[in-house]
Amino acid sequence: MARRPNLPQVEPFQLFGIHHLAALLLVALASATCFALGRSHWSDHFNKAGMAIFLFWAIALWSLKLRDGLDWDLDLPLALCDVVFIIGFVCFLSPSTLLLTYLTYWGLGGTLQALITPDVKTAFPSAEFTIFFLGHSTIVFAVFFLLGRNSPQDLTGWKGVKNSFSGLLVYTLIVGLIDLAFGVNYGYLLRKPEGASLLDYLGPWPVYVLAGLGIALIIFSLLSVALKFLPEEREA
Repeated sequence: MARRPNLPQVEPFQLFGIHHLAALLLVALASATCFALGRSHWSDHFNKAGMAIFLFWAIALWSLKLRDGLDWDLDLPLALCDVVFIIGFVCFLSPSTLLLTYLTYWGLGGTLQALITPDVKTAFPSAEFTIFFLGHSTIVFAVFFLLGRNSPQDLTGWKGVKNSFSGLLVYTLIVGLIDLAFGVNYGYLLRKPEGASLLDYLGPWPVYVLAGLGIALIIFSLLSVALKFLPEEREA
């Protein structure tokens, strides 16, 4: 009887292990590159490429998600990262200050936290790890590219914090009601993720939701200050 080939064993994910740190380093380097591309005089061409990449990635990701059928508990585009992804695609087409504000504050404030404490169980090169980091880092890359292409200063100050946080409150209310009505858990508004995350330290439900909103407000305030240090003028 022929033996089955030995398949490579996928290691369990280790928070801040070698695979995690390598992925975070690559995200940081690629983000800096995207910001520089957004400021370059080839920005219009890269904008079209970014829009095509976003569309391709959305189709590929949904194809992978739906290969075993639609899971109403997981596959609807109601997670905050999914909403940010949609906003990002619209910003490539026709950016507005409000949408760029949502994309920047939600994309960096939420997605970076997800990358730092990812909800995955297996390490690279598992499909779970690869899809998670590619999907989330794509949002970060888009934010930095569009910040380079547009004026970061238009998003700073109290107005940027107010618009981003009030929009987050609306998202929390709408998606929270959907979660309660249908017993799903988009946005982790009813239950914490299974993997390690910042929410583990914020108490039980609903305390962790309220605490998370408080932390988001602090992060948005810090981002507002950090954005002021980004270069304003694009290359001629």
